[in-house]
Amino acid sequence: MRSHAGFSLIELMVAITVMTFITGVVVTQFAGFDSAIVTKARAYDAAQAVRAAQAFATQIRTQTSSDITFTTQFLTRFTVGSGEILIMRKEDTSQPNTVEYRQLTAGYKVQEIRVALADTTTRCAQTKDQQLDIAFRRPEVRANAYDPKSGTSWITSSSPVVRSYIAITGADPSLVHWVEIAEPGSVSIVQDAPACGL
Repeated sequence: MRSHAGFSLIELMVAITVMTFITGVVVTQFAGFDSAIVTKARAYDAAQAVRAAQAFATQIRTQTSSDITFTTQFLTRFTVGSGEILIMRKEDTSQPNTVEYRQLTAGYKVQEIRVALADTTTRCAQTKDQQLDIAFRRPEVRANAYDPKSGTSWITSSSPVVRSYIAITGADPSLVHWVEIAEPGSVSIVQDAPACGL
């Protein structure tokens, strides 16, 4: 009797087909995974801009040692539909001046802005060019959120903002990472934000 060592042609073809299928699935999933990682990194860039404004505000000095009034505030401005993030300095009621200009990587932008109010409702800015300022002023460096445009605000409430949410997205609008800014001043990246109008 003769012994046959090795694989038949059919066995090799089946093994190659299975490996090709597995490789195709892995490559397809990796592209989505890569996009999610990059989108999250851009959300961290936006969060870092908020932290930079907060750091600037904590470094403000008063005119004299007996002066305890701080009139300068630093803010981060986000605009729906834009990858532009402005860090600005504002004195009292004057117009803010840009201190730093930051741009998200090409193709990434602020998709939406939401604010959770103390009365448990949520307001949303989804129209291009709507804005939100996150401002900080010593001695209490709390996050104060407001609409910088004069006239009718998209927030439209007398209830104070307790949390702000900035949606960062890229070419795939289904991949969204939210920057959450809480009123006490904490900044984090979250997977979701409260639904609008609730």
